Amino acid sequence: MKKKSQSDKLKQARKKADRKFQETEMAKGSNCELCGAPAVCIHHIIEKSLSARLRYESINGIRVCNGCHYKIHNHSDPAIFRKIDAVIGQARIKKLETLRREPVKISLEYYDGIFKALSTNK
Repeated sequence: MKKKSQSDKLKQARKKADRKFQETEMAKGSNCELCGAPAVCIHHIIEKSLSARLRYESINGIRVCNGCHYKIHNHSDPAIFRKIDAVIGQARIKKLETLRREPVKISLEYYDGIFKALSTNK
């Protein structure tokens, strides 16, 4: 049997924390915050790849339906970004911009802590 590398363990812990984040945030409501249709997931306002600090922050998530999520990721409708800005407001945008630059030390302990915090933060 092949022994799991540290990288594999980190990926597994990150996926577990990601699923818990989606579950926790989706439990807060069932409708898309942009159009009111049934929401299917949480979209990260500041991309996960741009900020590890914001990956599990509630203020960085917005419930979206399939249609709105498609528009966001395929840039087919520039109006969707204006709508996001209007829904979340300038104060939240400024807070996100400030927090996104804070460094995070990624480790198994970090992901375990995130998972525990999300599990108890219902």
